[in-house]
Amino acid sequence: MSALALGLVIGSAFFHATWNLFAKESEDKLLFLWCVLGAGGLVFLPILLLGPWPALPREGWGYILASGVIHACYYSFLAQAYDRGDLSLVYPLSRGSGALLVVVPAALVIGERPSGLGLLGIGSIVFGLLLLHQSPGGRLDLLRGAHVPRALCTGATIATYSTVDKLGVGVVHPLTFVVYFHLTSFVLLAPWILLTRGQRLLVDLSRQRGRVLMAGAFQNLSYGLVLTAMTLANVSYVVATREVNVIIGAMLGAWRLREGRPGHKLVASAFVATGLVMIGLFG
Repeated sequence: MSALALGLVIGSAFFHATWNLFAKESEDKLLFLWCVLGAGGLVFLPILLLGPWPALPREGWGYILASGVIHACYYSFLAQAYDRGDLSLVYPLSRGSGALLVVVPAALVIGERPSGLGLLGIGSIVFGLLLLHQSPGGRLDLLRGAHVPRALCTGATIATYSTVDKLGVGVVHPLTFVVYFHLTSFVLLAPWILLTRGQRLLVDLSRQRGRVLMAGAFQNLSYGLVLTAMTLANVSYVVATREVNVIIGAMLGAWRLREGRPGHKLVASAFVATGLVMIGLFG
């Protein structure tokens, strides 16, 4: 992986961890995430329409629609997981399982073959993420709890949309792609949101409008950067390297949400950092 691609991915991690913190802190997670999707589209759509961006080819719409559907599932599972578990549990489990699972579709669909050291790097990252959730008694508590199946389903959608999006940005400009698939997810989730939360929608939106706008901008910036990196490096390495956001998220959870055990998380982050170095040098 080139230094440019590595820098883009690490930069995106800061934005990604921050909007996930906002989502965890919100009262109604799915409603907040839906508003974020709409806000992100509204923030970037004028730039997209007015800027000198390449025209959107006809074949690009299929990838946009597919990614929009997968992301709608992703936000639904993520909201359910955050309703049932801590940020420092759900975030690493969903991101880590996504990094592990993306290797299979990337190999089958795109034809990418990670090197041996690249696979070791991915394994080191996944091990670090698991270690983040080891209890003081040595038990892997992440295998318990109602959040686990939702977080794993979130990880499965991450692996799926990463592969689809890698193909999509091959024919559509990354910024165009990310804005349109987010708007697609917004439209797909709208009927359920309006049916179940219509009466309190305006109240919640007015109360959190600042955070919604910030999270929408951070979300699109984060994924726009990572999609650009996918045009420069293997998708397996990009998705795995992006897991540095888990360390940022864990620190935000300890600092902001008082989820504790920062020393243990620092040790776990060393394994993640080792994986990042292996991917950066040998991927």
